[in-house]
Amino acid sequence: MADESFKYFEEFEVEQSAWKFFFGSCIHFYKIFNATLKGYIPLRFKGSMTTVPVDILINEDGVIEKAYYGKNTTDHLTFKEILDFSSKQLFIKKPSTRFLMEGY
Repeated sequence: MADESFKYFEEFEVEQSAWKFFFGSCIHFYKIFNATLKGYIPLRFKGSMTTVPVDILINEDGVIEKAYYGKNTTDHLTFKEILDFSSKQLFIKKPSTRFLMEGY
């Protein structure tokens, strides 16, 4: 969610921290380096580099199932956690064809 005025971020206690930006950039420099090697070189920054991420997983009913507040600016949920969550959501919505095949 983008919140340029930081109105909602303050309400949900999203942090801005120069120290956590510095710490994340130093400790997880390899992430930034790998992204650069893959061609991700942002020419413009919109927003704040010091905003500590919050990853929120919302189910199909609009209910927050997980809110993960990062420890620094490079800390997020793992891709596996996000993939598992999205797979669970797809499984719930996907109709089963098993019953259509029974009896044939």
